[in-house]
Formats: sequence, C-alpha cells, structure tokens
Amino acid sequence: MEAKKIDHKDRKNMYLCKTCGIAVVSVDRDSGTTPFQIACLTSGCGGLASSFFYSVPPAYIQEANPVIEWYKPTDEEVSGLSKATQEHVKKGGLLMRRVRRDEEDRQPTEARPG
Repeated sequence: MEAKKIDHKDRKNMYLCKTCGIAVVSVDRDSGTTPFQIACLTSGCGGLASSFFYSVPPAYIQEANPVIEWYKPTDEEVSGLSKATQEHVKKGGLLMRRVRRDEEDRQPTEARPG
C-alpha cells in the first residue's frame, strides 16, 4: 500500500525563544521539512527559538500574521547556497525568509539548526 502524500501548504506554526520569550509565527508556502529550532529573530537576543510542531490551537494562530515563511526555492536560488543547505533542500527541506507586505527583495535565509 502506497502512503498518501499530505499537502501542508499554508499551514502555520509558532517558534518560541526561551531566552527572550518572543514568539514568531511562520507559514509554510510549500510542503516540505522545516527545522525544529531557528536563530531568534529578535535583534541582539542570540537565543534559539523552538518549534511548537504545529500544535498551537487553530483558534489562537489562525488570525496571526506570519513573520517568516518556509518555501521551496528555485534551482537558481539553490545553486548560490552552501552545500549543506543544498543537501537540505534536495531532501525536501524548505528555506526561510521574512514575510514582506510588498513582495520585494525577499531573500532566502539559511536556517541555523540548534
């Protein structure tokens, strides 16, 4: 029996930094793998933000505006990244970038696992 592929596009998650206590909401623009920890996005913090593993109640996160998005990069974008990140993408990993309202200048960010 073949496993059914689940489409996780547009699903939201939350990452919480235990150092500064700030939480950020993310959204998956494509299906794929995301890291369980990312560098905290708070200026000067330096901590690690941990994933809630998509377990935040929908009523709480549904209306939240995402700060970061996870997406599948183009082949051209991948070619300019580190070998480790290229391998991550090859295995189904998504890349992170900040959500921008104007859709301009969105650059991939190499997630630094904790």
